[in-house]
Amino acid sequence: MASLEAAKNILRDLFAQFQWQGALASRLFYVGLWYAVYGVYRATGRTQDESQHAAQVWLGPRLGLSSRLVRVRLPGGVRAEFDLVTAAFAVKEFVVDGMYEAYPGFIPQPGQVVVDVGAHQGIFSMRAAARVGGTGRVVSIEPSPRNQDILERNIAVNGFAHATLVRAAANDAEGDVVLYQHPLGSAGNSIIVQEEGSVPVTVRGRTLDGILAELGISRVDLLKIDVEFAGLAVLQGAAAALARGPRIVMEVEGGAGPIDAVRRFLEDRGYRVRAARHILYADLSESQTAPQVR
Repeated sequence: MASLEAAKNILRDLFAQFQWQGALASRLFYVGLWYAVYGVYRATGRTQDESQHAAQVWLGPRLGLSSRLVRVRLPGGVRAEFDLVTAAFAVKEFVVDGMYEAYPGFIPQPGQVVVDVGAHQGIFSMRAAARVGGTGRVVSIEPSPRNQDILERNIAVNGFAHATLVRAAANDAEGDVVLYQHPLGSAGNSIIVQEEGSVPVTVRGRTLDGILAELGISRVDLLKIDVEFAGLAVLQGAAAALARGPRIVMEVEGGAGPIDAVRRFLEDRGYRVRAARHILYADLSESQTAPQVR
């Protein structure tokens, strides 16, 4: 049964590649090779985590495939350049699996203001910018210099004048912080957790309230957060923003403890919190209303 389920997962990931355009052969090859390496290590008795790590190592540092840049076109016409691991796997999570879309009301709508904290190379930001249109606004906050440059190009190539890149790590205070860049790919960078082999780089730390005040933004309709163990720090630096009651969707790493801590933090501020695995969806409870912004 386990081998049958594994085969189904492989086929799903391969067939998913046909649901967006660009670099199809490269994406199919990458996914196939990833599972081939993973399967070899599983066959030798390695655990699932060990086998996934081995696949990351082989396709990343050893073969240099994960960091290769490719151009794709997402459903809705968004053009983008991503590294290959992002183009093959992360795009599937957003486009096919509907990551961050488990509950109604959390999909960006025309005219909305959307803030993407931990924007990476811009999958969520680009799709949000297309959806909110020119009457809306998107703020993309990303600390990794390499990801920033890719995201900046993606904003430009789509002509999204209503999208703004903020080169910073969202935190609970203003001031420089050390970003630990993941050694096996462009994702997984953290100001909290240092993976073995991580490359440290000093980046600017900003509070979300400080960023929004600097940009003159007094309203946020949707706040997306994916910051590798730093989600609570982001919320602690967003008191003014949270007081206005934006909907929040955030990935929380670390298991039940961090999830419960974030849930309590938001519920203490009047939010109703629901979970879809490790992703939390928060909006104001029926008894709460956002204060009027004048």
